[in-house]
Amino acid sequence: MADNSREVRKSMVSWLRILQSDKAAGLDFGLYLLERTFILSKETLETVAHWLEVAASGEQVTVASVVCPDYATREEEGHRVYDFSQLGGKVGLVASAALREHGQLFREGQKRAWGWNLHHVLAMADQEANAANCARVKLDLEAFVARMRNSQARLLKGLPTGMNAIAPFLTEINGAEWEKAAGLGEEWLRTASDEYASVPNGDTARAVKTVIQHRVSFYERWAGRRLTTDEVRSMALTQAAEYVRVGAYLAKVLTNPFIFGADAPCMAPFVRAGAGPTVPVLYLERADY
Repeated sequence: MADNSREVRKSMVSWLRILQSDKAAGLDFGLYLLERTFILSKETLETVAHWLEVAASGEQVTVASVVCPDYATREEEGHRVYDFSQLGGKVGLVASAALREHGQLFREGQKRAWGWNLHHVLAMADQEANAANCARVKLDLEAFVARMRNSQARLLKGLPTGMNAIAPFLTEINGAEWEKAAGLGEEWLRTASDEYASVPNGDTARAVKTVIQHRVSFYERWAGRRLTTDEVRSMALTQAAEYVRVGAYLAKVLTNPFIFGADAPCMAPFVRAGAGPTVPVLYLERADY
């Protein structure tokens, strides 16, 4: 344990040194990230360091999260998980985590007087308002959409006073670009499906296998039944492609984005694949939902 702790401390020191190039906020921001249990590495913090330079220059920067509709949850093995039995209109499981982190970042910036031109975007994944999900929660499309809008209104009310934030539907930030991003997701899915079959130990296959390892229960709760191995693999690949699409879209439509992930950490590689090498993407450590 001691050796492991020593290695962790050494890693933390090296990570914080990366961020200290911004003398005004780098160390403070690094400590904030460590305190908030984001999953960190040297590689991910290099993109954060560049983002900090942009923020310190006075340019507009954006911290963004995508949140899920307020699906019903249940207690399972000591934590809350979605069971998808119904849809509410409050701040849901993932949205609550995003609300907490965006609020804390705002308060930290106020306390430390960073002075950034920082905008917050907490976008609802409204593409989930489809026929299958409506049937799952026994609502028509109009009611499903109305409940998501109620959730976003409540989310905004929960943010600190004075915070520069919006809570739009994801696809409404820029509808044309959302449609264009569909092609990127579809292209990734074709390529990844081929790579999964032909290069089983490649980066893509390993990332998808990690999703499968962590998300079988999630997919079966979503489907409402037991799934075959092939069905789980197909769902993992399809969902990964959607995250690639989201990453590419946010990188395109937001100004100097930094993506905070409050959902399943195993999906982070796919957001990064879409967003590209210059956009910081950090996920919170948390139990799979």
